[in-house]
Amino acid sequence: MRYPQGHKGRKGVAVMTAILFLFTSCSLGRQGTLDPGGLPGEGSFVVSVPRPADGRDVAFTMSTLVNNSTTDEITFTSIDLVGGNGLELVDVFTVDDDHQIPVGMPVPPQADDGNGDPASGLDPVANWETRTPLIHSVVPPEQQLRLVIVLQPTSSDDCLSVRGYSITYREHGRSYAVTSNAGMVVFNGDSDDGQCDDVEDEILNNPIAK
Repeated sequence: MRYPQGHKGRKGVAVMTAILFLFTSCSLGRQGTLDPGGLPGEGSFVVSVPRPADGRDVAFTMSTLVNNSTTDEITFTSIDLVGGNGLELVDVFTVDDDHQIPVGMPVPPQADDGNGDPASGLDPVANWETRTPLIHSVVPPEQQLRLVIVLQPTSSDDCLSVRGYSITYREHGRSYAVTSNAGMVVFNGDSDDGQCDDVEDEILNNPIAK
């Protein structure tokens, strides 16, 4: 994960399985309470992962969908990528805190991937089976779900990227929209040797939502 200059963080491949962001949500009309992470005013970030060598899709465990309402549940209408370059959205779903998906996991997962630890609850194959499509997900009041975005590289180029994403959802019987400055980068090779620094800097320094 990489942050803008001056923001404490660590560059390179994201090795954490999920991140909790406690920001204030913005919406259209009456204030909605969904917090997807990476909101305007709270700083951008970029998650960089290696391209699966066998051509599978790749999972980005981006953030936690937090419902800050004390009374209303949240349901979801759609999600759209913003500023995509060589990456196509093929699936988006949620999992609960007990069934997290490793960042950068090839999709669909295989038993011999070696990127999970069943003893710690990170069993990729088993956890994958618990997923719920985003549009069928419900976040109860003061609860949260983990957002997992599955992308397919559509180019052999290095440093494929997405600048962020927008989510539409329903709460209080009304529709809202929120945009996250959460960038995604897929690089060629097993490790990030700095070849995507320019792409990451461009995303960090030019947030899509301000």
